[in-house]
Amino acid sequence: MKANSISTAFRLNRIIIAIMLWLCMPMTAAVASGCAGQIQIEPVMFDLHSGKHGAQQTIRLFNNKDDAVVLDVEICNWTFDGNGSLVVEPSSTAPLAGWIDFPEKIITIPSGQQRSVQFSVHPPENAAPGEYRAIIYFQEHKPEKINDLVEVSFRIGAGVYFQIGEIRRHPVIESVSFDDGTGGIVMVIRNKGNIHTNFHGDYSVWEKGSFPGFQRMKEIISRPHEEERPKGFIKSGSMNLTPVLPGIRSSILTRLGIPDMSKDFDIAVTGSIDGKTIQKLLK
Repeated sequence: MKANSISTAFRLNRIIIAIMLWLCMPMTAAVASGCAGQIQIEPVMFDLHSGKHGAQQTIRLFNNKDDAVVLDVEICNWTFDGNGSLVVEPSSTAPLAGWIDFPEKIITIPSGQQRSVQFSVHPPENAAPGEYRAIIYFQEHKPEKINDLVEVSFRIGAGVYFQIGEIRRHPVIESVSFDDGTGGIVMVIRNKGNIHTNFHGDYSVWEKGSFPGFQRMKEIISRPHEEERPKGFIKSGSMNLTPVLPGIRSSILTRLGIPDMSKDFDIAVTGSIDGKTIQKLLK
């Protein structure tokens, strides 16, 4: 087999989708800015409501590479499957991708520079009320050749939520519990509203009987990492931010990453969902 044939057969596409990283919090600083390798986009998420003339927005792309980069633009719809995993759909299956007018299909950004590109959303007048979702993808036009066997490209995307008509927020947290099988916190959320919802919050793990209360927890987990924590503190982190779509009941798992969960712990969860504060101590 010739070298170029081997290269084609073994092409490696490194796909980094900013929306997926955003959905699966906690985020790193790089993810927060929508970073795929040395290409960044800001913002990584648009939450829009239809006005009289649709909506206009600007997305910024940064090229921190040593060479110019050429990006192909593709717009797709997305949803979740029965397992809560993101599924990208072709533009023909749902309308929002077809409503987005992105004037440039190929974008060139010189090394060390940025581009600001405007796009607009124009729903038809008879569009049904509700929430629509899409992803604007930017994929490297020409993969980077590592050697004769491997070519590497990236793909990064910005998510778009678009609401039409009256917004109704009605999340219901049915339960918050610790799951022995996964070693994580499971939050069951039913979304009775007509737009997506998600829980914004934190957890902390303590030796049994040492939890100092939610007021002190907030102060303790906000300290710099190098500062000493009180006796009994084990770890803390952010809750999984995966959204729950309208009409869906979903179990959201936040893994704690503690190797030995056979001991007794106090696990505290605090945060909010659509303005409603939740505090729960699991023992």
